[in-house]
Amino acid sequence: MSSSSGRWTYKLDNNAHQDLALGESHTETMLVTVTDDKGATTTQQVVVTVEGTNDKPVLTSQPQSGAVKEDDVLFVRGQVTATDVDHGAVLTYTPDSLQGKYGAFTLNSGAGTWTYTLDNNAHQDLALGEHHTEVMLVTLTDEHGAKVTQQVKVEVTGTNDRPVISSGIQSETVKEDDVLFVRGQVTATDVDHGAVLTYTPDAVKGQYGTFTLNKSSGAWTYKLDNNAHQALALGEHHTETMLVTVTDEHGAKTTQQVSVEVQGTNDKPVITSQPQSGTVKEDDVLFVRGQVTATDVDHGAVLTYSPDNLQGHYGSFTLNPSSGTWTYTLDNNAHQALALGEQHTETLLVTVTDENGSTTTQQVTVEVQGTNDKPVISSGVQSETVKEDATLFVRGQVTATDVDHGAVLTYTPDSLKGQYGTFTLNKASGAWTYKLDNAAHQALAEGEHHTETLLVTVTDEHGAKTTQQVTVEVEGTNDKPVITSSAQAETVKEDDVLTASGQVTASDVDHGAVLTYSAPQGELTGAYGSFTLNPSSGAWHYKLDNSAHQALALGEYHTETLHVTVTDDKGAITTQDVVVTVEALMTSLSSLAQLNLGR
Repeated sequence: MSSSSGRWTYKLDNNAHQDLALGESHTETMLVTVTDDKGATTTQQVVVTVEGTNDKPVLTSQPQSGAVKEDDVLFVRGQVTATDVDHGAVLTYTPDSLQGKYGAFTLNSGAGTWTYTLDNNAHQDLALGEHHTEVMLVTLTDEHGAKVTQQVKVEVTGTNDRPVISSGIQSETVKEDDVLFVRGQVTATDVDHGAVLTYTPDAVKGQYGTFTLNKSSGAWTYKLDNNAHQALALGEHHTETMLVTVTDEHGAKTTQQVSVEVQGTNDKPVITSQPQSGTVKEDDVLFVRGQVTATDVDHGAVLTYSPDNLQGHYGSFTLNPSSGTWTYTLDNNAHQALALGEQHTETLLVTVTDENGSTTTQQVTVEVQGTNDKPVISSGVQSETVKEDATLFVRGQVTATDVDHGAVLTYTPDSLKGQYGTFTLNKASGAWTYKLDNAAHQALAEGEHHTETLLVTVTDEHGAKTTQQVTVEVEGTNDKPVITSSAQAETVKEDDVLTASGQVTASDVDHGAVLTYSAPQGELTGAYGSFTLNPSSGAWHYKLDNSAHQALALGEYHTETLHVTVTDDKGAITTQDVVVTVEALMTSLSSLAQLNLGR
């Protein structure tokens, strides 16, 4: 400040006030005193306002870097840090991109902490010693938009991956006197950049031929020495193998086996057995056996015996596929049509096959001789039912067959007379009837049965025979009871004869029938007295109540009636009325009896 002119200046120290934030201010003041030459004074205040501005953040963290390694270290972390001199500054951390080529970053927007995780599958193509740098640019921004950046770097280091076989199974076939040469190729891949693969064999010389192998491409060949393997029989096999090792430039390796199957050829078998024949006879010799044999000059040859058809017309063959032994079993049912002296020849063609399919054949013959056969019943079960007072007649037919040509059959009965009816039988056809004598079987109760039987014998012209039984079931029905008691009519008399008794009786032709006697409950008590009734015997009793009928005048009478029902054990019924005449004193008994009998 000039002391003579009063001119003043203010110079801001730019370093000292950086902590003033945007919008923040501070007042600097200076009091100036003006004095004249006599010492009189006056004052004025000089005021300078210092205003803050926004300062951008300043990084405080070291350079951010890390390292991960394929199949080893897959994770790394760090932190970007910064300061801002402005009072109350708020910093935010944002990435340019979180996704790298071989993995992914994370970033905490408030603290600046970060991680990187390596995707172990994604970076397998990095070779041993090969590097790749993943970069994430982190921007720090204060609340007013001022920003600063720091780069985070992660170095991804590759390792050596071993080769992977990509070719299919290496398997081929050569054949004696036929296919003498085969080829193929073992292939492999290596995900590492610039990998160089080399193919090497364990051995190229086989037992029956020789391999070649291209060390750069993996292409191989096998050539069969046709003279060396002639001892192999048809179906005999030998496998030649070569183990191919695939190695990359760093020594990592994998293997694949090459297989070549060597097949021999065959000589056909020769039959050594005599002609094969035999004889069987119906109902007598049912079984015969033999054996077809053969040889094969090939060492280790295995022969198999197979039939053209094991099923014959009248029986069946069996054949052992290993030994050639055969059997023939006559089906005793199938050949019954052969008559006595008739013959049939069964044949079996046996094919001898070695393990390689060469064949030779021999025929087996069996003669089948017939005999006489007895008839065979062909009708179903002969069983019918007749019923008392309902079905009185049934019929049926016994039938039979005889497989022998021209057989003549006759049907004869044991007895035609039954207990309750009579059979008839047609001797030529086997047709039969049964007629029930309805009067003879009334004693059969309902549910009671009786079986009539007829044994029918069927005989052929040579006397061979068979039988069938005819059965007819006779069923009873329920017959209702029949009243056997006389009319039930009695008289009682006022002050004289006060009781009367009697019995209702009945019979039932059915075996074991049980009869029950009953009356309506309301009829047991009459106007002038009461009845009792024995339910088992039908015996009844009437007792006059002498005081109840005193009102009857001279010559007056009254009839009490009880309706008795007789029921058998199957529910069939019959009825009889019991009538008791009640007379007043001095009533004519003869006239009352006549009246009751008339009722």
